[in-house]
Amino acid sequence: MFAIRIILDSDPEPAKEKQECWQVYSIVTDMYQPNPKRLRDWLSIPKNVMVMSRCTSPSWGRKEKWVEVQIRTRRMD
Repeated sequence: MFAIRIILDSDPEPAKEKQECWQVYSIVTDMYQPNPKRLRDWLSIPKNVMVMSRCTSPSWGRKEKWVEVQIRTRRMD
């Protein structure tokens, strides 16, 4: 599987970070069809205090291969 990590240079305020991650997620899913079975929402329900991100796997390219997209801020990374 191919993966892309999008790291945002965001204000460290938690509410602002989440909002910006959701905005990027919205842009990605507007452009590419997401796979609902591969959605991981570590923003709303973090794995632990240090691991927060939004992950999805939209289909990409002419051959419609699934690509994992991780969206997080510098602090989350």
